[in-house]
Amino acid sequence: MENDTLSIMQSSLIIDQDNGTVSVDRNKAKQLFYGDCNDSVARWAIDNLTPEPIMPKNYNEIVQVDTLATVPVKRFYIETLNDKALSINSQRRMQTIIPCEKVYTLKSGHSPFLSQPDSLATILTEISNVLCEKESI
Repeated sequence: MENDTLSIMQSSLIIDQDNGTVSVDRNKAKQLFYGDCNDSVARWAIDNLTPEPIMPKNYNEIVQVDTLATVPVKRFYIETLNDKALSINSQRRMQTIIPCEKVYTLKSGHSPFLSQPDSLATILTEISNVLCEKESI
């Protein structure tokens, strides 16, 4: 994300080194995460934001387990074209680094689960159906 000049994430974060947490500037949260949500949904979501650890306590264990995986994980990606937290350029770079079975596209911001729940549910249902078909073969 350091090279993501279209993202406003870096300028929206508040880092608390003393407590080892990161939070989002509430004045920038709507634009960052909820730009395509209606005001009441955005207010609700912003009111429910909480600080997160800068790095998970067991980060090294998680990375080690992931690299030891013997069964490849089926990956799907839902890109969000109007995302201000993670630009489409960064999203597509991630898709190149770790290829996916299929990429879906939504004309939404970072939180389609709030702004476009029906469209997101349709995609998730399709992914579930694909995974279930492969399991039954």
